[in-house]
Amino acid sequence: MSLTRRSALALGAGAVALPAIGAPRSRIDVAIVGAGLSGLHAARLLEAEGYKVGVFEASNRIGGRILTFDDLPGSPNGGGTQIGASYARMRKTCEDLGVATVESREADSRDACFHIGGRLFAQTDWEGAPENTLPAALKKMPPGLVLARLAASDNPLSDVTVWRDAAHQARDISADAFLSAKGLDAKARALVDVGLNANALSTYSMLNIWRTLTVFALDRELGAIIVARDGTQRVPEAMAKSLQGEVRLNAKVTRITAKRNGAELTLANGASVCAGFVVCTIPFAALNGVALDAPLAPVQRAAMAGLPYTQILQLHIAADGAFWEKDGRPAEMWTDGPLERVFVGRDRATRQPNGLLLSWINGTGAMALKGKSDAELETLVRSEIMRLRPASEGKVRLLRVVRWTADNPLAGGAYMHWGPGQVKDWAGVMGARAGRLHFAGEHLSYLNTGMEGAFESGEAAAFEVFEASQARK
Repeated sequence: MSLTRRSALALGAGAVALPAIGAPRSRIDVAIVGAGLSGLHAARLLEAEGYKVGVFEASNRIGGRILTFDDLPGSPNGGGTQIGASYARMRKTCEDLGVATVESREADSRDACFHIGGRLFAQTDWEGAPENTLPAALKKMPPGLVLARLAASDNPLSDVTVWRDAAHQARDISADAFLSAKGLDAKARALVDVGLNANALSTYSMLNIWRTLTVFALDRELGAIIVARDGTQRVPEAMAKSLQGEVRLNAKVTRITAKRNGAELTLANGASVCAGFVVCTIPFAALNGVALDAPLAPVQRAAMAGLPYTQILQLHIAADGAFWEKDGRPAEMWTDGPLERVFVGRDRATRQPNGLLLSWINGTGAMALKGKSDAELETLVRSEIMRLRPASEGKVRLLRVVRWTADNPLAGGAYMHWGPGQVKDWAGVMGARAGRLHFAGEHLSYLNTGMEGAFESGEAAAFEVFEASQARK
């Protein structure tokens, strides 16, 4: 089957008659584990061609790592948000299912203040601050932009298809080694690490960064970023609603058995489900609780055990009083303390502050708070905001905690990122099908990242099932 034919099916431009799986037919043709974007997209593609599909979700809601808080001011997203111009599958899905979208304004210019070394100062003072140990040529640059700017000027990737090529493997070093070679001392690298969308500079592959930057550059060339007007969770909800088969919530899968003539799921309540094929979309970081009785290659088991997932802790905070108006500093902060980066919640229509703050804690910072209860985190928030901004008088409340961390056994992290050297060993092979067991999820994407990567991998898994069932006719 050609890529053109696949693309036509994914975009709804053509109908392809998929063959029956063959006798004896299972109770369902395909069991899909996980009701996130990849699983739901695979389910929709297979159902559209006559397959009987069931989706099994361990949590009590649709969406996986897509999450919208409809009960908080502004209905903030706690998971994926931006829909890039290259997100063709996701955009087509929104269009087909009537999910309203609007142009994103997340890139609006934002002012922030810095709290570093126990001192609060304006971003404009960063260049001459004693805490700024960046090389002279970089001193004007906020620490959050340093890695991306340096990586962009040194990007060896010509397009989004070549990041796996052997020619680039020799440059697959850590971001820490890369920045050290660029002249950043340990203090400067520690500040860059605060805003890193990964676990740590030392465990983050430069190929991962270059791949991401290449995708972002393509997005900028293609057009504007959009968002789901009423929250990203409307997308998976609409996808689930469009299915004929059951989407079963609170249905945790504890074992997947891939048999020669079919497959079987064992659920936590002891029930079993027989199917012709299984598509497993569980993040590798969350697979510890699932026994896989399937002919997996050693490299797959190694990747399942070792693929890094970015640890992110989000603290959604209500500020009782605009303390930033009292002390004359911007509400948003870049800190070297446990709250790391603090953003202002904004009304979607007017972009005006809505009284919410969001503390976004990545990697080692999130791991340092592992096991903390909501009550303990609220105590931390109050004491830290009081320390950072005395004008607040500590009058803040913690409204919601989002744990995209190892504390969340159904996710294990927010999204995968490659560690140094892992692309060579695992990319392209860790998601290979194992008999009747197929895999999907953003961690298995090739041309796309993020939410569109989830769609891409779900499509690939659906076509693997198609091809496998065709071969057994």
